[in-house]
Amino acid sequence: MQNPNEDTEWNDILRKHGIIPERPKTPPSPSPPASPTISDKLKGASDSALKELEDDAGDSETERIVQEYRRKRMQELRKEQKRGRFGEMMPIGRDDYKREVTEASQVDEEGMEGRGFGQPVRMDI
Repeated sequence: MQNPNEDTEWNDILRKHGIIPERPKTPPSPSPPASPTISDKLKGASDSALKELEDDAGDSETERIVQEYRRKRMQELRKEQKRGRFGEMMPIGRDDYKREVTEASQVDEEGMEGRGFGQPVRMDI
């Protein structure tokens, strides 16, 4: 038999039906100590400590600027990605279809031997 104190689905089912005893409650973990606030840091701070805090404040401004740039760049990349992946779509007539699609697919361009390629087209009828 498995360890009845393990926290598994099977043991949960067995506990639900009263086959094994309920699991003992775990005591809550102690919360971490509170981080010092800016006012706490400023109370007994020396000149050098004040200078460090001032430098850190500049870093947060730089960080904000970098985050803003990153957000704008990600928007640009998403716009590019949404744009057509496969080139452009050109409307062609029935007469041009044979030349542009059927006959063009039979011609191998330089470096394209054995590779299939295509171009999306829209027929105006």
